[in-house]
Amino acid sequence: MILLALLLLAAVVALVVGVVLDGGESVAFDVFTVGVDTPLWGVFAGGVGTGLVALTGVIALVAGIRRARERRREIEYLRRKVAQHERAAGSDDDQEPRDWIGQSAAPDRSGTPGASGTVGGSWMPDPNTSSRHASP
Repeated sequence: MILLALLLLAAVVALVVGVVLDGGESVAFDVFTVGVDTPLWGVFAGGVGTGLVALTGVIALVAGIRRARERRREIEYLRRKVAQHERAAGSDDDQEPRDWIGQSAAPDRSGTPGASGTVGGSWMPDPNTSSRHASP
């Protein structure tokens, strides 16, 4: 795969160099009833730019789909965990979910980045902070 990728990149570089060096001919076309004259390499560059924008859109779409799938899996896992706990505990509702999940259910409101690098909370409490204050 690496060899194929390197060969394709070399072919693309050769094509770009060929178009730029030999693309001095002028091309005329109409865009929304406006006549435009541009060199051939300008048309090529416009196509490359359009392709990059389309690629960025596809990457964003795939990332969004992947994030939604991971979120659904996480929600389903947590639902199974709650159901398992409720079956094991019977009618004992004295425990808070954070006690048996092993995670802090309350978000961190300190405004400092959590363990995951996000502001406003993380999955695990920070072991370096404590709610106890030292007496003077």
